[in-house]
Amino acid sequence: MDAFLDQVAKHIHDQYGDLTEDICIVLPNRRAGLFLKKYLARHYEKTIWAPRIMAIEDFVYDTAGLEQVDQLELLFEFYRIHLQVAGEAYEEIDRFMDWGNIVLNDFNEIDMYLADAEALFSYLTEAKAISIWNPDLSPLSESQEKFLFFYQSLILYYQGLNKELIKKKKAYHGMAYRHLAENLENKIDKLQYKKILFAGFNAFSLAEEKIITTLVNSGRAELLWDVDEYYLDDPNMEAGKFIRKYLKKWGRKSVRWIGKNYRDEDKRISITGVAKNIG
Repeated sequence: MDAFLDQVAKHIHDQYGDLTEDICIVLPNRRAGLFLKKYLARHYEKTIWAPRIMAIEDFVYDTAGLEQVDQLELLFEFYRIHLQVAGEAYEEIDRFMDWGNIVLNDFNEIDMYLADAEALFSYLTEAKAISIWNPDLSPLSESQEKFLFFYQSLILYYQGLNKELIKKKKAYHGMAYRHLAENLENKIDKLQYKKILFAGFNAFSLAEEKIITTLVNSGRAELLWDVDEYYLDDPNMEAGKFIRKYLKKWGRKSVRWIGKNYRDEDKRISITGVAKNIG
């Protein structure tokens, strides 16, 4: 059984020959790129222009034309937005940091899954208003008013932070993915690669899915899946859930090397007793 990245390297050698400078291979992480380079060297056995090999995060930032903002810088940028939105009711930075990171993580998830931030925050505000509503119509307490104001302000935090970061051509993780997903169609003709190979993925966020859909529809993307028919063809197998979904969307032609290793390959199983979790 050949390693998946070895199969990817062989495919690049056989399919693209020496035209490797025209392609980009996108992998789930940077570490996989180190091993792919070793396999490519083994198959080519000569000096070539290496293809661009990138983790998907690096590919997104590079293609979007944005720089990844440092987490500490992001937090201070968010605090400046807080000072503008909260006015005299602002909190000192030590108390702000207790909830600032939590809100930033929520913003990241909202963007990775392309949620409508305005509609989502509006719904949250209404839900919180109902939860603190007094049946006797008595006015809200000061803490309740502050609580509700915070939820009403979330959309202002979100929009303000995005506006300031875009000015500086910087972005946090989810923001970069959303920006590229929503603007990629306008960048297709400016891409420097003739073909982009996405290799070794399983489950995508909605932003990643939209990015790849745009590239597939334009004929720029090739998808290389590491799958086995044992779990791919059985609808009851959870391991193949996401890939079955993508094959319906992008076509089964994108599948390469559907293995039969789970059934046909000889297995060598070793059982090792280990005491306790640390062991």
